Amino acid sequence: MKMRDFKCTSCGTHFEELVGDDEEKVDCPQCGAATTERRLTGCHAVTGSSSGAGASAGGGCAPRGGFG
Repeated sequence: MKMRDFKCTSCGTHFEELVGDDEEKVDCPQCGAATTERRLTGCHAVTGSSSGAGASAGGGCAPRGGFG
């Protein structure tokens, strides 16, 4: 299970939800609408990369060694 960020396209609420897979549909906890979309966050986009500029050895969001 993974924690994912969502946005409701009906009421605009941003929320996080624990989901089993990336295709799972999630209803808005605020208004109950089924019109939600998964949002990409900076951490998810960075950790998907394993090489090249900007990829950290630890796989996290911040570069290794902090903000020097």
